[in-house]
Amino acid sequence: MVNYKMAVVEESELRIARIHDDCNRKIQDLIEHHKIQKQKQKEMLLKEMAKQQQQKQQEEKQQQQKQQEEKQQEKITNIDSAVVENEELRKEIENWKEKYSDLKNKMEAAERPTNQQVEVR
Repeated sequence: MVNYKMAVVEESELRIARIHDDCNRKIQDLIEHHKIQKQKQKEMLLKEMAKQQQQKQQEEKQQQQKQQEEKQQEKITNIDSAVVENEELRKEIENWKEKYSDLKNKMEAAERPTNQQVEVR
């Protein structure tokens, strides 16, 4: 009977040891699973941060490009305005040249003796 009791005790101790080992394995699995999940979350967060940073840089680049295009357009507008102004000045100069030429011709005509003045002499 003592042997039977000893066998039952040993069997119970073995079951308890197996249960204890199973529990320890499950605890280790849970710890490992938690570590993996935490690492995945960290990686996802890093990817999201990198994506946001890239998006921010792209937006900044687009903003700079837009500003450069606006400056370029302003330069073109200024050049166009200068061309128009130059054309207006050329026309005005031509106008003055014609007026000067007309006045010069009139002055030369006034200085030349007329037929009547030549006859009188």
